Amino acid sequence: MKKKERFHKTLAIFCVITAFVILMIWFIGSGVGLFETSEGECEVSFQPPTTTVDPDSQFILEVLITPGTIAVAGCGMDIDFDPEYLQVLSVQPSDDFFGTGMYIWASPTIDNTEGYIDDLICIGFMAQTEPGVLCEITFESQLNLGTTPLDFLNLDFTDNTQNIPVIGFSGEVTVGPEGPPDEAPGFEMLTLIIAVGIALILLRKRK
Repeated sequence: MKKKERFHKTLAIFCVITAFVILMIWFIGSGVGLFETSEGECEVSFQPPTTTVDPDSQFILEVLITPGTIAVAGCGMDIDFDPEYLQVLSVQPSDDFFGTGMYIWASPTIDNTEGYIDDLICIGFMAQTEPGVLCEITFESQLNLGTTPLDFLNLDFTDNTQNIPVIGFSGEVTVGPEGPPDEAPGFEMLTLIIAVGIALILLRKRK
């Protein structure tokens, strides 16, 4: 009897460990963030971060700034993309981050041959601590089907006295038909459910 109880206990522990490992794999695979960036770092990202568009269509992506522990008074950056899939039609400033009329905007250079937006610069009259949209970029997708990353380069942020640590999160645009609707839980999630169920049954039997 003791051997049987010991076997059930060992099997239950194994199932719990297996469930934990599968859960971690699922978290990583689904893109759920387990580790956040340092509080002191400012973040710049695209909104939405990923999108799928039809060929030969226009769409807008926003550049979002999320300050860290240091207020943001000015910023400069370049943006890289693949001109085989996208062309940039315009880059327009937004009043959302610095406020209406409370900034100096330098129109960036757009190169649709090489695929970059160069010298996107904005200086605010007052440093900001709350997240906001810096600008809106209007893209036009090409007839080629595929995926292009959108990368921030040469990030330079300041609080008017010093440079601010900043991290840029790349975006991604897929030119092509919308993907299929969300599918039912995959093999990993199904295995997780089964492992947890077995562990609970074995633990109940021990009682």
